[in-house]
Amino acid sequence: MTDVILRDAQRGPADEAVVTWDLETATDQMYSIKLGSRWEATLRAVVAQPGHAWSVERARIAEIDGSMAGVLLGAPAATPMPEGSLGLAWGWTRLRLWAVSLSGRAFLNFMSKHGPGEWYITAVAVTPEARGKGVGAVLLEDAITRARDAGATSVTLDVDDKNVGAQRLYERYGFEVTGASPPARLWRGVRVFRMRLALASDTDQPSV
Repeated sequence: MTDVILRDAQRGPADEAVVTWDLETATDQMYSIKLGSRWEATLRAVVAQPGHAWSVERARIAEIDGSMAGVLLGAPAATPMPEGSLGLAWGWTRLRLWAVSLSGRAFLNFMSKHGPGEWYITAVAVTPEARGKGVGAVLLEDAITRARDAGATSVTLDVDDKNVGAQRLYERYGFEVTGASPPARLWRGVRVFRMRLALASDTDQPSV
């Protein structure tokens, strides 16, 4: 089996670019659709800011032989989100963000709803070269461990309804579908399933 090494993402241009790639890839290019040609610079600036759910310090990076193989961005669901305008000054890009977000309001509202005690996986992506080498499973197991260590009662994520391979991976770890979003029509009609893994509390653990 291929050795997959995990590390914390660090502030700095290299890892901020990796987390930006993770967000864009995991959402099937949603940010380039919303922000146009400025998507990468805008998103990298957001990722570089500390203290919110998309911050670079919330990510774990998987490496194989020293090369980046995958990324998982996740945090307690109560972690603040970046502010809605993403720090954009008024102009065409901000207007485009507002218009596209308005068109997908029902979809975004679905994704923003979380219960108490949730630990939410915002984005997970594996490079094409590393697929089939267990990278996604290693990242997922690590996320579940981090959620338990943080005292979470569940882990949740949203997965594209067409991504059957990812759904099967999550199901193997005990995730179950708890709902489905309405389609985001201007975003290629994307629709996601909310999947949830309940975490046993200390009192639920069997005695030894």
